[in-house]
Amino acid sequence: MTMVAPLLKGLDLSPGQLAELRAIDALYYSRLESDSESPGKSSPVLANLVLVRVRDMLHDDQRALFDRNRDGARIGRYP
Repeated sequence: MTMVAPLLKGLDLSPGQLAELRAIDALYYSRLESDSESPGKSSPVLANLVLVRVRDMLHDDQRALFDRNRDGARIGRYP
């Protein structure tokens, strides 16, 4: 997933996490195309959902690096 690739820099994902990332990617693109108001254009809500889902699948030590990468990239917000 291009959107979160910079945030995952330096992280070694397990096979299960890679599968989850592919599922999140599929969710993103299916919702992106099904948006009747602006198909093909990402909304802040959708982008935030992706960030939250990716962050939630990470282990605590991975989240710390993800958060540092996110702060450096200034991409999206999440709780």
